[in-house]
Amino acid sequence: MLAPGDGYVFYYPAVTIPWRLWEANILSGYPVFADPQFFLWYPPRWFFRNYNAFIIFAYVAASSFTFGYVHWKTRSVAAALAAGIIYGTGSFMMGHLGHTSIINAGGCRLSSGQ
Repeated sequence: MLAPGDGYVFYYPAVTIPWRLWEANILSGYPVFADPQFFLWYPPRWFFRNYNAFIIFAYVAASSFTFGYVHWKTRSVAAALAAGIIYGTGSFMMGHLGHTSIINAGGCRLSSGQ
């Protein structure tokens, strides 16, 4: 399971619960739709029902978007390939493996060209 530390305690239960707007079992009710930890409004969560696939998607997206961005800026496939691999498997992404929201934000931030 790709959920070390906080990932197993904090994110794994939140991502693997069925999609619903309200959680009746937390205190006297909890608005799940308003908590970003549950990723209810994040489209990749709608497609990836398996937690590990959801985590791997963040790394694949990070590498792919980095490749596309660097290739667009430099027109060099070698530079884009190196940048994509380094960013997707680099210390930032690997260091935050247990923080699902951080790696998903890091994986998709390049899609807007920033």
